Amino acid sequence: MRVNAEEGGLTAGEMESLTDAAVDCMKDSGLQAWNYGIDPVNHTRAVYSFDLPVDGSVTEEEMFQIEEVCVAAYLADLPERFVNETEPYMAEDLLGFSVDCLESQGYQIDEGTIAMFQLVQAAPKGEEDVVVDCVSDGLLELYPDRPPNVRW
Repeated sequence: MRVNAEEGGLTAGEMESLTDAAVDCMKDSGLQAWNYGIDPVNHTRAVYSFDLPVDGSVTEEEMFQIEEVCVAAYLADLPERFVNETEPYMAEDLLGFSVDCLESQGYQIDEGTIAMFQLVQAAPKGEEDVVVDCVSDGLLELYPDRPPNVRW
């Protein structure tokens, strides 16, 4: 992880641990919740999701209140700090998949490309969706247990 830890930055391990704590808080409060770890697209955010319990013991309104309390208790402004302190880069396996996909469609990707925003910049104006499609396909194939959210 490329985080400026020398200047008091938040490490990836710390971000994952704090996200684990927030997700555990949601589970302890009755929700279904999952921590998917650091996002392989940019490595600038931890990814979690939550849902209503199957037994119907929590309403949708209560679900969002629980998430708010748990995030406030364990994450507060940390995700924003993590994004601001982390240089974006794509996981090597996902980058390789995405570059192969784009090159097979005639796109030229510069050697040294490491981040989603660079892949998007390589696409002609109006064709950014092709990049998103390649990255999404890579997420589905390489990380099938994660939500295929692509942000840059």
